[in-house]
Amino acid sequence: MIAAGAGAHDGLLGSVRRHDGRLQLTYAGHPLYYYVGDRSPGEVLCQAVAEYGGRWYVVDAQGATIR
Repeated sequence: MIAAGAGAHDGLLGSVRRHDGRLQLTYAGHPLYYYVGDRSPGEVLCQAVAEYGGRWYVVDAQGATIR
């Protein structure tokens, strides 16, 4: 079972099936990913970056995009 971390809400966790058939974790409908360059909790090095056909943003504990 997956549980939300401190400050996040379990009710906003979900999942979608990716094109490759695997499940993708979501938060407030946003697919969640981590950036390999972030080395410690709270570090955000890939904010508002255009890569892989989209623009990537951090979401807050309520699931709102931080711009």
